[in-house]
Amino acid sequence: MSISIIIPVHNEISRLEDCVKNVEKQLGRRDFEILLMEDASTDGTADLAADLAKGDKRIKHIHSNIKMGKGNAIKRGFQLATGRILAFLDSDESTDTSYLPLLIETAEKHGIAIGSRYMRGSKAKRIFKRNVISRVYNLLLAILFSSKIKDHQCGFKAFKKEIAYKLIKECRNDRWSFDTEMLLLAQRQKYPVTEIPVLWDEHPDTTNIHVVRDSIRFIIDIIKLRVRFWTQGSTA
Repeated sequence: MSISIIIPVHNEISRLEDCVKNVEKQLGRRDFEILLMEDASTDGTADLAADLAKGDKRIKHIHSNIKMGKGNAIKRGFQLATGRILAFLDSDESTDTSYLPLLIETAEKHGIAIGSRYMRGSKAKRIFKRNVISRVYNLLLAILFSSKIKDHQCGFKAFKKEIAYKLIKECRNDRWSFDTEMLLLAQRQKYPVTEIPVLWDEHPDTTNIHVVRDSIRFIIDIIKLRVRFWTQGSTA
């Protein structure tokens, strides 16, 4: 089954090439493409992504002159992808790419597969404040949506194409919580979501977070989605 790997990229010149090489190594001889969704980078990442695409026909560089944000970048990647399995991962490789084959195989079998930092077998090195916010966020989703998912926000997910297309048509969030919305919509529509344990090593230079500001944003996103689901007559 053909595979499309979507990698959102913004100012990742020091890590992008290694990330691409590691993805290629893990996928081996499988039929795949890599979509580098390069989002208005200013550090030379655009040129590097273009060079990588020129050197390998399996790599596609999609450039945006205006910063779209991660959610829009991934959703656009889904729309451009040609594979039967659509996956995305973070270019900083916080999630160990050695778990990519398992992620793909699980999606092929069950429809939706996501990495989890909070299930048995997972190992996660996290900044304390990020860990606290993430835990509270997942707890709120469990309370408000009866979600059974342990980790909604790990940037390591794969979907069968037909499922991804159905979900992104209904997904309204374009920011960091867009994939949370996808997962809640999936549960609402009775698609099984299978979590796999992963190794997560958070990079210090990608963990800038404003606790109060971002916590407020997280709560606003959750409330908007909860109201939407209530209005549509579902408890998710």
